[in-house]
Amino acid sequence: MKTIDYLELLRPLTETGTDYSIAKLLEIDRRLVSNYKKGTTFSDEIALKVAHTLNIAPAIVLADIHAELAGRAKRTEEKTVWEDLASMLRNVAALVLLGIFLGGAAPTEAAERSSSFSPEYTLCAIVDISPPGQSQDDLSPLSGDNH
Repeated sequence: MKTIDYLELLRPLTETGTDYSIAKLLEIDRRLVSNYKKGTTFSDEIALKVAHTLNIAPAIVLADIHAELAGRAKRTEEKTVWEDLASMLRNVAALVLLGIFLGGAAPTEAAERSSSFSPEYTLCAIVDISPPGQSQDDLSPLSGDNH
């Protein structure tokens, strides 16, 4: 995302949606908002304010802004690194939200539930679902004399 995209995300959070109201929300001069709309990029300080206002991980906003700066300076490799970092951070955030949505416990919550907390997590469990008296090997298409 670019600076202008973040401005558009801020607009609905204001009373009137004007540049002045965005400036007021971020506690910055209105002329800065106008400059951002013309192509200036947020400073790190303003990027942090934007992240906190939008409740987005600050690292994501900073990575986006640095990718935008590198792109303008024609530093292609640097831009790619920043874009990849922003993408990875978004993916991690999405996975965390998915885990919460699916009812997974956060690590601190899991620690509170367990007296012997281990930082290791099981992503999936392998369960033997074969009928009683029969093993998984008996059900496997690879077992037996046909190979």
